Amino acid sequence: MSATAQNRHEWLILGSGIHGCHLAHRLIGAGEDPAGIALLDPHPRALWAWEKRTDAVGMRYLRSPAVHHIGSDPYELGRLRRSKSDHLGVYQRPSLALFNRHARGVVETGGIEARRITGWARRIAPERGGWSVSSSAGALRTRRLVLATGPAAPSWPEWAQAARRSGAPIHHILEPRSEVEALGDGGSIVVVGAGMSAAQTAFSLAGRDGFDVVLLGPPLSQARFDSHPMWLGPTLVASLRRTPDLSERRRMIDAGRCPGTVTDEVARAVAGACAEGRLRHVHGRAVGAEPTPGGISVETETGESIDASALLLATGFARRPPGGGLLAQAVSDLGLPVSPCGRPVVSPALEWAPGLHVTGGLAELEIGAAAPNIAGAMRCAWAIVSGAGPDQADELTPARQSSPARPAPSPEAAGGR
Repeated sequence: MSATAQNRHEWLILGSGIHGCHLAHRLIGAGEDPAGIALLDPHPRALWAWEKRTDAVGMRYLRSPAVHHIGSDPYELGRLRRSKSDHLGVYQRPSLALFNRHARGVVETGGIEARRITGWARRIAPERGGWSVSSSAGALRTRRLVLATGPAAPSWPEWAQAARRSGAPIHHILEPRSEVEALGDGGSIVVVGAGMSAAQTAFSLAGRDGFDVVLLGPPLSQARFDSHPMWLGPTLVASLRRTPDLSERRRMIDAGRCPGTVTDEVARAVAGACAEGRLRHVHGRAVGAEPTPGGISVETETGESIDASALLLATGFARRPPGGGLLAQAVSDLGLPVSPCGRPVVSPALEWAPGLHVTGGLAELEIGAAAPNIAGAMRCAWAIVSGAGPDQADELTPARQSSPARPAPSPEAAGGR
């Protein structure tokens, strides 16, 4: 899809990841003309960053249940199941291969890929009847604009930044263009982190010939999902919205998350690899690193030094709001309201200004702890498309879902990524 200065859209979505694609799908399902929808994204195809990151960490199964996906019918992904290995456990968590196959089908059959414009937004500005976007693909105009910019940048500890500046071979596994293959056919690798990305990355590399892998971080802490499942029902979201103090909302959201945790089967997989001698788990925290002739030397808080050919950070995403310079520009130039934590202050329909909506991590103060996740994409899309408050999206609570083919899943099925 080419972009010109004359482009005028009904909906322009900045981002074609999980949130952007699901919103486009729901808009089309609600009767919007697909020709009036566009998605601006710098990547080669829709869902590119999602696919790169999940492949890089060696993800095999999602943390969230099969009813959370980018389609409409909660059970449509489950109907694609071809073998027992497509789902895991009592929560029917889908394999990454199954999830991606379904997601790609939604994108292709819905014509979403054809609605993409390759480029990135530089500035946004209100205009009569809508919004204008200055982008690398040209000037774009739209009646409604949605910021679906994905997560914040990967988190780099200060010591890692300093070591990288000095020439140490350090990579972050969640960088969209990070290539594990750049590590070559083998070598000694230190993976730094405590959660799913770190554990999955270490386990995946330990299964490859020629790699000597150390997982450096605290003992693994287990949790079924990465946020409390009650955040998928209306109760906690309604409670959040009844809380006027935005700093207290931030506290509620943070308390509802389980950062740095892993599922029980990932914990077992890491323990098994350690018992077999394929992986070493050093309990501790990295505090420094420096380049060596053979690669890098990593210093731990106990004073131990670990020499390796490269270091992989799996330290998650930065806690700052996603959106980077575009968000800062909107706040500075347009005076849009933000909370003390820097998140947009939006309406129940996730409207930041007339005709300007947000989704994902930018919608946390209305959606709650699950906002950045796949389930959050579903709730955000509901709020934007329906114009109703997120606590009215009862159809997203698995306990309230029904199907003639199978019983509704447990309320605990809500949560995770």
